[in-house]
Amino acid sequence: MVEDGGTLILEGDGVDWVAAGHSDVLATDDGIYHLYHAYEQGSNAAVFRVAELMFDDEGWPVPHAP
Repeated sequence: MVEDGGTLILEGDGVDWVAAGHSDVLATDDGIYHLYHAYEQGSNAAVFRVAELMFDDEGWPVPHAP
């Protein structure tokens, strides 16, 4: 990662959501989920978000927006 490795899986869209981050992954019998917070544009409060984490054919996580 120090040499530009890794895959970005989440970033704010710059329209509705900014500063998405502080994430974790939860694996359950029902699926794999990405838990994180993001700030709704114009708000000073972080919103807890949960998104199903999807993977491509090679097993890498697929980037998503809040």
